[in-house]
Amino acid sequence: MTARSGPALRALNHVLNRDSFDKLISAYKGSGGTARADDLALLLAEKGRGNFSSLARGIVRGEVFSIEWNNHFWLPMFQFEPCDMSMKGSVRKILCELTHVLDNWTLAAWFAEPNIWLKNRCPVDMLDANFPAVFAAARADRFVATG
Repeated sequence: MTARSGPALRALNHVLNRDSFDKLISAYKGSGGTARADDLALLLAEKGRGNFSSLARGIVRGEVFSIEWNNHFWLPMFQFEPCDMSMKGSVRKILCELTHVLDNWTLAAWFAEPNIWLKNRCPVDMLDANFPAVFAAARADRFVATG
C-alpha cells in the first residue's frame, strides 16, 4: 500500500497491526459489528442467502469487502441487510467507486473514520441516513486518490 496525502484520505496511511485491527473492530460495533467469514457463511446458509462459496464469490466480485487478520477473513456487518442478510446495494455502489483505488484494510478504515467530505462524520454512520452524501464522498476520495 502506498502512502497518500490529503485530509480526505488520511485513512490510507494505516499500519497493519493488532491495534489497527482492534480499532476497526471497535469502530464497527455500532453498525452491526463484524463477523468471521466462516461464521457469516453459516448465518447466510441459515437465512437461505448462500454459503461460504457464494460469500467468497461476493468478495471476489467486489459486492462486499473483508479484511484479513490472523488467518481469518472478517466482514463488517453493515454490508448486509439485518432482516434477511442480503447484500446492500448501496454498499456495492460505494465499493464500485473505491475498490480499484483502496486495498481492503484502507477501505475498512474509509468507512469507519471521520471523512472531511461528510463534515467529519463516518461514512458507515451515514450510509443509511444519507447515501447520496456518502456516495459523493466516495467519488471525491476516488478522484483525490487517482489524481
